Amino acid sequence: MARFTVLRDKASGGAAPGGTECDPCVEVAEIEPRDLRDLACDPGVLGIARSIPIRMITPQPMEDARPEDAVPGWGLAAIGGRRTVTEAVRLALLDTGIDRAHPAFAAARITAQDFVGSGLDDANGHGTHLAGTVLGALEGPIQLVLGKVVMDSGEGLSDRFLAALVWAAEQGACAIGYALTLDMGATVRMLRDEGQPETLAAAAATTLCHETLCLFARLRALLDRRHAARGGVLLVAAAGNDSRRTIAPGFEAGCVGLAAGAQVLAVGAVGPGLAVAPFSNTRPDLVAPGVGIVSAAAGGGTRALNGTSMAMAHALAAAGAWMPRARDAQALREMLLSRADPRGIGPHPGPFDCGAGLVRMPD
Repeated sequence: MARFTVLRDKASGGAAPGGTECDPCVEVAEIEPRDLRDLACDPGVLGIARSIPIRMITPQPMEDARPEDAVPGWGLAAIGGRRTVTEAVRLALLDTGIDRAHPAFAAARITAQDFVGSGLDDANGHGTHLAGTVLGALEGPIQLVLGKVVMDSGEGLSDRFLAALVWAAEQGACAIGYALTLDMGATVRMLRDEGQPETLAAAAATTLCHETLCLFARLRALLDRRHAARGGVLLVAAAGNDSRRTIAPGFEAGCVGLAAGAQVLAVGAVGPGLAVAPFSNTRPDLVAPGVGIVSAAAGGGTRALNGTSMAMAHALAAAGAWMPRARDAQALREMLLSRADPRGIGPHPGPFDCGAGLVRMPD
């Protein structure tokens, strides 16, 4: 038997395309291959995909960006500084959990849920760092909706992430941020461990990743329909840290997977001089500070990290600041893109490297 992710519509047992009434639900089922076709014929099932490994987008070391040289707060200053919101705003973050005991979160309004079964504590520290950036950028009635979707190792499964998306939207989040990617290598190993030959495992892993992305796209559309009355939900994703421009300028990777899609805002990273980070993937929608970012460390104190994860957290905070002015998620996305500033970004200030430009807080 194998683990599958099953997308259902609890409202109608299979809503007609384009209908507004829907109640998406992500279930996990252990299914024998021979039963898969029967399940696909169930009118209440809107999609099925094998549950596959995902992982946190790992922060990157940089020789010319030593943690001890990081300047606290440079990233927030670069996008316009801290902002106060006067209306209630809910932002969601799906990551490694949070160190709730950290003094940075003493007065924070946080709703949290564990989706991996290891508890909400963050032994990894990635989620704590991102939460510190988001909450440190905003004042006012901000609620952080936090889902732990990968284990402390940074590893997880696609079904937990998809279930957390549904949960975060139901909690009223106007924007959901994450720094996750499908783990192709781990998917190949999973299939090899099940007895598949190497060449078949590689081909099958590609198919499974494609099926998961199709399910992800279907769920995004359902969430927008489900929450149409309040304007839908904007997804804000880290573009990825796969490029290696320090080795050669052409060693670049594009923004794909969970960071791609019409309803996803992909965020690349820039450093203190506004140069695109050498690890940042190409074709983001916009960029944000992601090098030498100082924020909360699990266990107390602070630490500096580099990555498009850190950039995503700045963009998520900016989304929270813009949200009271936006009528819906699409308008919020358009505001973020139209107010982004490409000036000063190097070495190639074009959409291929920096999208619309550097994310900005509202005036």
